[in-house]
Amino acid sequence: MTIPAGEPDHAAFVVIDGVMVVAGYEGGTVDAFDLDGNEIASSIERCPSAHGEWVSGNSVVFGCADGLAVVTVTGDEFTAHTIANPETAGAGAEDAPRVSTIVGHPEADLLVGNFGSGLALIEADFRGGRITPLTLPANPVGMTYDDAGELVLVLTDDGAMHGVDPLAGEIVWTSDEVVTPYATLSAGGSFSFYPGIDTIGDLVYVPDPETGHLVMLDVATGEIAGQIEVGGKPARLTVVSASGVGH
Repeated sequence: MTIPAGEPDHAAFVVIDGVMVVAGYEGGTVDAFDLDGNEIASSIERCPSAHGEWVSGNSVVFGCADGLAVVTVTGDEFTAHTIANPETAGAGAEDAPRVSTIVGHPEADLLVGNFGSGLALIEADFRGGRITPLTLPANPVGMTYDDAGELVLVLTDDGAMHGVDPLAGEIVWTSDEVVTPYATLSAGGSFSFYPGIDTIGDLVYVPDPETGHLVMLDVATGEIAGQIEVGGKPARLTVVSASGVGH
């Protein structure tokens, strides 16, 4: 399947019930296609500089320069609305805070995204919704919910990890410089993309591309539980587990 974009575009897209919903970074709109590549709906909603997405049921949330575009697919019909960015000192400026990464969890009431030097706590109401900013000590570069959907684990570019309770809007723990600061690596040209962190059970795994280690932290307290030497420059990871059958 080929969908002509007219020009190179860093698009975000998802498939819901056999429909591909696409938000173009350059195009600035949300469009829909069938799985043969035929356009079935255009300009469903505005979404300038689209980046980042999260799917829940038959709805998708896209990060946009001016807020979030929420699109719901029901058969061959589409409904959409925008959740506007909160008023900030930099509103309207090219470098104004915006959401470009979104994480969620089936058991969580809120989505969470990056927002400038902090987080966006996003009400998961697909008929309306709002964004509430939460300030962090440094810029977030990686985040994920814990397995229970209660805490969001956030890596900031100073190398620190934070446990955030999104419902309370509070940072419940911080562990300083558990990995080499990503701001330092970026300035030195040692990495060119943001890290991925992951959780399983009681641990969150954080890559350190400078040392070639994965650092393990306790989800509840942020205490370092150990390290795994993997070599190279680890930056993206997915953690899996398996258990056998006892006899």
